[in-house]
Amino acid sequence: AAGVEAKRNYVSRWESGNHSPGFPAAKKARDDLEKAEANLESVRDRLREPVRERLLRAIELGTTQPRYELEKEIELLTGYNAQLEKSVSDQEAENKQAGGWSYELQLLHKGIAADEQILKIFEDEVHRLTIELDKWQPRITKFREAVASQARDSSKKTKMSALAGLGLFGAVIAAIVLLELRTRRISTLEEVESKLNLRVMGTLPHMPTAVTKAGSRNSGRRAFWHSVLTESVDSTRTVLLRDAAVESMQAIMVTSATTGEGKTTLTCHLATSLARAGRKVLLIDCDLRRPSIHKVFELPATVGVCELLRGQGTFEEAVHQTSKEGLFVLPAGRLDAAVLGALAQGRFGEILGPAKEQFELVILDSAPVLPVTDSLLVAQHCDGVIFTVRRHVSRALKVAAACQRMAMLGIPMLGVVAIGLDDGVSGYSYSYRYGSGYGYGYGYGYGSRYLRSDLQTAGAPGGAGPNGSNGSNGNGANGSRGNSSGHT
Repeated sequence: AAGVEAKRNYVSRWESGNHSPGFPAAKKARDDLEKAEANLESVRDRLREPVRERLLRAIELGTTQPRYELEKEIELLTGYNAQLEKSVSDQEAENKQAGGWSYELQLLHKGIAADEQILKIFEDEVHRLTIELDKWQPRITKFREAVASQARDSSKKTKMSALAGLGLFGAVIAAIVLLELRTRRISTLEEVESKLNLRVMGTLPHMPTAVTKAGSRNSGRRAFWHSVLTESVDSTRTVLLRDAAVESMQAIMVTSATTGEGKTTLTCHLATSLARAGRKVLLIDCDLRRPSIHKVFELPATVGVCELLRGQGTFEEAVHQTSKEGLFVLPAGRLDAAVLGALAQGRFGEILGPAKEQFELVILDSAPVLPVTDSLLVAQHCDGVIFTVRRHVSRALKVAAACQRMAMLGIPMLGVVAIGLDDGVSGYSYSYRYGSGYGYGYGYGYGSRYLRSDLQTAGAPGGAGPNGSNGSNGNGANGSRGNSSGHT
């Protein structure tokens, strides 16, 4: 009881001072006081009932407890009371130590506040000096550097002019060399095989402008070039059929690094050649941003790949049979944002699945690899990819970059079909101008009616084979226009 009273006095003194009631030391003292009072009350409750029973029993028996038992019990209670007083003393010592710590903490807080005021004064002074320094201007400014007067040296001036001319000439030469190194247009088969390390599956000749021009009257020369092109396409077809048989491939995609490298022409001629060889072939126009296959075969573009990706129409409704036996075409359809989203989600495989079941071979004409990502999304569902490379149009760095993107996705590269790189076909050399324009996606600039007329003559008795398309004033989709001839 004495210890509890001491704790009460200590807490009263603590709360009567300047200490906050929420201070940790004050809170701990109040908790210890509550525990001591609870402990004292617990001891009283525990001893009250035994003492009461003992007194009642003594009264009933008319006797009193022996003296030695009372002394022994008093001794025990005295020892227990001493323990409680020692615990109260220890607690008072801890509370005094906590009070000293709180005083030191208050001193530290006051020191920090003083330092912050000094720091604020220094910051204000630095800011004021910075403003004055920004506004400061020297009273005297230098007009120009003092130089000693010298006589004019005409020979030195002549030498400097000559040196400047040589430097300008060297800069022009360096710029030309740098531009040539950056473009690096492919001009020989050796560059494709050795520098790019690509397998050449076949070569197609450049068609002379006089042969591909509409209304050409030189039928003999036209027939010769058609025959050369037919044999070149059939040679590529032979290599492709062997690869398809060995590797069990059905879906073959034809693409290029950039526009104007002849992929659409190769796709149409290759599909026609496969059908002429007795294969049941489906030609799919996956060039969704610049579709042209439906124009070549004069087919409607109402239902196609885009509609199937949107879930509109059926596969049977979208596939059209051409005038060539065994050749069927699935046009591109009409593109919108929903189609691009479905293509990115991998739904093109839902179209290619039925195509593989119903046809022996599926040839896909896709968009160029570098301008858009459509080809990379489509190629992941194909068994192999063929690249087209065109003389003086294809650039080695861009072809290598396109092949690297395919390799990163693990898409098999079957090889390259080179256009115009076989210089030994005719012994003549022709010069061409190539053009391509970019609008919504990219523009070919090649007309489709000449390619359509050449495909119609393919396989005719005694006739010529398929020819490359003429791009004279041909219009692509979305207003893109080109002015070149040759292959798209």
